[in-house]
Amino acid sequence: MKKMPINSIINEDCLIFIPKCIPDESIDIIITDPPYGISSGNKLSMKNVKKQKGFGGDWNIIDEDWDTFSFQDYSILIKKMLKESHRVLKPTGTMFVCGTYRNIGIINGSFTYLFIYY
Repeated sequence: MKKMPINSIINEDCLIFIPKCIPDESIDIIITDPPYGISSGNKLSMKNVKKQKGFGGDWNIIDEDWDTFSFQDYSILIKKMLKESHRVLKPTGTMFVCGTYRNIGIINGSFTYLFIYY
């Protein structure tokens, strides 16, 4: 296992970096902002919400390959991310996962499936 720099912010693909460089139960806090899976080619898409109260102003959806997933592939990605994060997080650690109202249910469901019921 490679040695990880101390007191650093790591901006890498967690599914590549974490298994190679981070030992079990060694991280105090994880803040992650996984892809939302909302590029315009997805079934998991978001229309412009300009007229919906509480959503701010006008904005555009991204349309990038790194954010294009089938529902099944997105669920697999989130489960892999959660499993690795759980492995490296200290028992007293904290994890924050950013999301949108379109994908946070998948994240919550995956977390519940992995760590509460099984």
